[in-house]
Amino acid sequence: MSTLAVAFGVSRGKDTPLSPRGRGAGGEGAGATSPEASVFAQRCARALRKQQTPQEQALWRQLRAKRFSGYKFRRQQVLGRFIADFVCFSQKLIVELDGGQHADAVPYDAQRDAWLKLEGFRVLRFWNNDWALRQDAVLETIWRALQAPAPSPQPLPHAGGGAQALFSPWVGGEGKPPRSEADFSA
Repeated sequence: MSTLAVAFGVSRGKDTPLSPRGRGAGGEGAGATSPEASVFAQRCARALRKQQTPQEQALWRQLRAKRFSGYKFRRQQVLGRFIADFVCFSQKLIVELDGGQHADAVPYDAQRDAWLKLEGFRVLRFWNNDWALRQDAVLETIWRALQAPAPSPQPLPHAGGGAQALFSPWVGGEGKPPRSEADFSA
């Protein structure tokens, strides 16, 4: 057993090797950047699966086991340093069912959604009240999103742009953002 497995209390059996990153074909569920973060995120995801809200349980009953138009969803899936409520990898679609605590986490959710979009995912967010009062409308919105083509991967930055071009909301990445098209030509 590895040192990390001992430190985090993870055991896979005596002779069982650790599974490759993602467990599925095509690298589904790419892990976090470090092994420690990955183990921690997996433990958090496991705990979240055991402590789902009634709304999450009801939505999961609709999405699980390819029951929803044959699309495979995973719940509480680790993506980088984030955990998505429900994700369909084939369509690069994430469904988030948010409770009242997310009203105070708007900046965090915006940062998280921006990173997920950079990774090629589309994110649908619903409040628990939306699910409780309008289940058919929520399911129809998810179904329509699944019918749309999956987004293509983000293009690589232009030569010399490097990581700055990926994370900066404006060209140059320093100073104030441009206010008009003329600011881009400077």
